[in-house]
Amino acid sequence: MNATQNRRNEISASWEDAYNSSRDMVSDNPLSSTLVAFGTGVAIGVLIGHALGGHHHVESSTMERLGRQVCDVLRTSLPDSIGRHIRV
Repeated sequence: MNATQNRRNEISASWEDAYNSSRDMVSDNPLSSTLVAFGTGVAIGVLIGHALGGHHHVESSTMERLGRQVCDVLRTSLPDSIGRHIRV
């Protein structure tokens, strides 16, 4: 029982550290954080619209261009340690 409680405390501390790190990063980089949130929202909206079979036909080249633009914004806005993993 004690091992379970210790593990629960470790997990709780890890989540709290991750939350505090994220909050600090957003506080230190408000513009980048806003752009990342906006880009992510646009990308999710496009994906959901595409998945639901929107009635408007969009050229695949337009979608590819939009995808590249979103990835570029995310890649340049995020810290290098994260941004380098985003590929077009």
